[in-house]
Amino acid sequence: MIPSWPTSAGALACSVIGAAHRRQGKPCQDTCLGQELRSPRGEPVALLLVADGHGGQRYWLSEVGSRLACEQAAAAVAAALAEHELNQQERWRQLLASELPETIQARWLAAIERDWRRRTDAANQPFSPLTYGSTLGLVLLSPCWWGYTGLGDWDLVRLEGASGAELVSEEADQEGGGEATASLCLSKAGRRWSERSQLVSLAPAAPPFTLLLSTDGVRKSCATDVDFLSLCGHLRALKDPAELEEGLAQITAAGSGDDVSVAMAHWTPDGPPAPPARSQHPRQRSTAKLLVLAGVGMGLALGVAASVARFRSQLAPSQQPAPAHHNQPGPTQPSVHGPTGGIAPARSADGRSGTRPPRGPDREQLPASSRPIAAER
Repeated sequence: MIPSWPTSAGALACSVIGAAHRRQGKPCQDTCLGQELRSPRGEPVALLLVADGHGGQRYWLSEVGSRLACEQAAAAVAAALAEHELNQQERWRQLLASELPETIQARWLAAIERDWRRRTDAANQPFSPLTYGSTLGLVLLSPCWWGYTGLGDWDLVRLEGASGAELVSEEADQEGGGEATASLCLSKAGRRWSERSQLVSLAPAAPPFTLLLSTDGVRKSCATDVDFLSLCGHLRALKDPAELEEGLAQITAAGSGDDVSVAMAHWTPDGPPAPPARSQHPRQRSTAKLLVLAGVGMGLALGVAASVARFRSQLAPSQQPAPAHHNQPGPTQPSVHGPTGGIAPARSADGRSGTRPPRGPDREQLPASSRPIAAER
């Protein structure tokens, strides 16, 4: 049987508005997409996309920019898939590194300019790609290889087995400072894609694994990168779209407050996994999932535990689960509180903060008059 990336049965994609954005009346500036495609030979191919608009007054149409980024990337991939055989791996490596980025960039610029010209609120104002600024992360999965490309502060994690988790791709520190990120709105953005482009061959007997693509709001919500990888492992277990949405809502509420998006796919050598068993008690199932998330020790214990308590108080006494102790980390469970009892900034091995501040386009790539002090997320 041809190995598959089953978008309908084994992949999920969800964006949730940030808790801070909701309080401020701002729109969700994230967009994500999980799409099943077919090669001309009928081979299954899955596409995962996440895009994060920069937000703030300078980027006041960035939610449109992120949506158009995903739409144009999907169209570009579909066109490439119709033209190039999947078994031409070196050709696809080149496509991911340069040709697809150039095509996506051109399509996105044309799409945002068309959108600008249709807007009555844009009358007598000069068009600028900055207005639509967004990041974009792309993962393409075929029966014989998987690959990724993109630019900006998205993260890609590979999960295998019960405890194996690897941060496959993250954005390197930008010259513009901690708040800077690569962006589609930069004039020289094309060269940034190759820095985060890779293709990995797959053997038919490869063990099952999951790829999880996320916007930076998820990782920023975690105290350490260890916690982030643990959180990804628990998100992988969520098979129901409603559960994933609920889990992401808890993450932003107790964590960064930023918009959060996840797109993930499960690979198995023998086809799609069996559908998960459904509980007869939806409320109890949701509470159990929240308890799982709360027990990860991921820097969200205070907010998530409070939410869990509210859910538990709504259950009948016979349905209540056994008490869970979230604030007593053991030897292998990292502490999740900073000096003031809040979310602690993560530190990587080199001492840099693992949590990410809000970012805008790399200031070094913009004219002095256009350089943002910081993007408002």
